[in-house]
Amino acid sequence: MRSLLLAALVLAAAPALAEEEEWDDVADEEWDDEAEEEEGNFALTDWIGDHLSFGGYYENQFSIFALPRHTADPGGWSVDVMDVNKLRLDLQARPLEGFSADADVVLRSFHGTTKFHLVDMLPRKFEADIAIIEAIDPSLVIYRLENEIYLDNAYLTAHVRSVRLRVGKQQIRFGSGYLW
Repeated sequence: MRSLLLAALVLAAAPALAEEEEWDDVADEEWDDEAEEEEGNFALTDWIGDHLSFGGYYENQFSIFALPRHTADPGGWSVDVMDVNKLRLDLQARPLEGFSADADVVLRSFHGTTKFHLVDMLPRKFEADIAIIEAIDPSLVIYRLENEIYLDNAYLTAHVRSVRLRVGKQQIRFGSGYLW
């Protein structure tokens, strides 16, 4: 009922709105003049848009696996499921010409089978050694995957003339590698 009433009001006002086209043109010109005046002023949102960028990606890994000794049945197999979600956010700031700051933050969450015993992962020849370690401290033979947030890269770069200086946490590549 309300939508029909609103539609009737719009249709009734349409001829009156058509007569006001001249006013719309004047309003548009005033809007353009205001925009031109603001171009000379410093706007924080414009500076952020020009000097700060971000990107990243989402990755999902779903695994189904069987560990031969990860079961109560000595000769049996157990099927396990694990789901890993990874979100990476890449931030880059360029506050001045020749200077930049980069940071990459990674969030990972683990679901399903996240606890592993070394007996399930290593060959049978290590079972005696694992049993000795487990007798001393049982937590040493258990590996648990836990949710994490970490800074993958965080560095500052200064590029002046032909010199580039980069300081911070980063991967360093040692040149080309070849395999044949």
